[in-house]
Amino acid sequence: MIEQSIIISYKESDEDRRRNLKRILSYLSELLDYLSKLLNNETEIILVEQGDVSKINWLDEFEKKKQINHIFLKNKGIFNKGWGYNVGANEARGQYLIFNDIDVFLPFDKYYGSLTQMPFFDVINPYNKIFFLNSQNTEKFISNKYDFNNIDPLSPHYLPGVISGGIFLMKKKSFLMIKGFDEECYGYGHEDDIFDMKIKKLGSRIQYRDGTAAHIFHQVDKTDNDYYSRINFNADLFKQYQLITSEQLRTKIRNLDYFGRKKI
Repeated sequence: MIEQSIIISYKESDEDRRRNLKRILSYLSELLDYLSKLLNNETEIILVEQGDVSKINWLDEFEKKKQINHIFLKNKGIFNKGWGYNVGANEARGQYLIFNDIDVFLPFDKYYGSLTQMPFFDVINPYNKIFFLNSQNTEKFISNKYDFNNIDPLSPHYLPGVISGGIFLMKKKSFLMIKGFDEECYGYGHEDDIFDMKIKKLGSRIQYRDGTAAHIFHQVDKTDNDYYSRINFNADLFKQYQLITSEQLRTKIRNLDYFGRKKI
């Protein structure tokens, strides 16, 4: 029986992104075996890809391809990470959802420890500090089989109060109840801030856990004017969420008649 669903929201923009997607899928494939032995159940991976055409034609090389549900969403426009997560949550067969960026890695025991606590909480942030690795340290981290001891002596970034950063866990029923991410927030910035605001204002049971994650390197193309064109709109949308009351937010969610559809 599938109890956990790992959800990845992805749109390929360059070779760095493709390389990192392959790395995280390889890592998470090993995590499936680790969790299966400890939890005596099954975990699926849901890979939600957006684009004009699919650029993932290499999944056959993965031994655990059968445990990866690849969903392609036609999107000729700007990457909408929250939409991808919403679609993945609707399709998930597990009662617990693990949302995982393609460039953020967490030790296996932190996934396991968080999953054992999921019956008692709606949402869990499994780490409170993260190392941002440069290109050289990323290659060292990968070549040393994701050994988190090898990322020292870099200084970690602490993340007080952050919930839906690079990796977080949430009950599926809790995610669906608040209707997931706001799909009006896409492109660069604030989709996670808005989601965190929804969680906090609606009184979700939150656990913040101690742990360390690693963010591997990728190039940032700041010349992609379309992706960054939504900065001001997203910031204004976040301000609206900051200002509304909890009851106004509940009304807003009740009046949202759809989310997570496969077509925009």
